[in-house]
Amino acid sequence: DQPMVEVPSYVRSIFLDWGDNFTPLDTPVDVRIHGCSNLVLTQITDTITQLLKIKVDAKQRVQNRFDTLKVEHEQLIQTWKTEAQAAKTKKPIDLIWLGYVLSQIKTRNTVICGRYGGNGYQFMKGLTFIDPGTRYGPSGGHMGYGIGGALGVKLAQPDQPVISVMGDGSFYYGEAGAVFWTASHYKIP
Repeated sequence: DQPMVEVPSYVRSIFLDWGDNFTPLDTPVDVRIHGCSNLVLTQITDTITQLLKIKVDAKQRVQNRFDTLKVEHEQLIQTWKTEAQAAKTKKPIDLIWLGYVLSQIKTRNTVICGRYGGNGYQFMKGLTFIDPGTRYGPSGGHMGYGIGGALGVKLAQPDQPVISVMGDGSFYYGEAGAVFWTASHYKIP
C-alpha cells in the first residue's frame, strides 16, 4: 500500500547496481551504472562538489532545492508522527505505532536490522534514523535475512546495540536454530 510518488519531469534518475541485476524496471531511468555504491557515490559526490565550486548559479539552485526538500521532509515526518499517535490504541498493535515506540526507546547508535515484510512501509514510517549505518536490510525480498543479518551486523559493530525486526516467515527461513547456536557458541550478544 505504498503510495506512488510523482517524479517531476525535470528530475533525472540514476539506477546503481553492483550485481548482475539489470532487470527491466517498472519505471524507466535515465542512467544505469554498474558498480559498487561505496565507490560510485563517492565519485559522484566529488564531481558534483567540484562543479558547484565553479557554477555559482547551480550552487544556489541546489541550496533552494535543499531548503524546499527540508521543509517537505519535516512536514512528512510530522504527518507520520500524527499517524503513529492516532494508531496508539489499535489492537492488534499497528506497525507505524510499533516503529514509533521503537524510535523512542532506542539509542542514537542502535542498529535496526531486518526484513519488515509486506507492511514494512508502515513500520518504517514510524522509525527515525539520524546516523548512517544504523539501518540494515535486504535490497529485495530475501526472506530469511533478518536474523542472520543482525548477527552479522553485531559481529561487525560489537559495541552497538542491534535489534532485529522480522516477520514469522523471515524468522523461519533464516534458520533461526543455526543462528541462535552460533550466537550462543561464540558468545555474540
